[in-house]
Amino acid sequence: MSWNSGVIDGSLIKTGDKQLLLSATGITAPVLGDTVTFDGVVHTLVEPLKPLSPAGIVVLYDCNIRV
Repeated sequence: MSWNSGVIDGSLIKTGDKQLLLSATGITAPVLGDTVTFDGVVHTLVEPLKPLSPAGIVVLYDCNIRV
């Protein structure tokens, strides 16, 4: 999904970046530089990459991806 225009600051989040919400279930924690492919297009995880952990347990990763 595309970022809301209000969070695109031109430094961390740039025009064209996409937000990826990734379930933490059954995966190794993602790191910057990892890649994901959607519709044949490779995207790279870039800053910010935030684990969401209510009650101290990571349940979701909020990722910024860029072509």
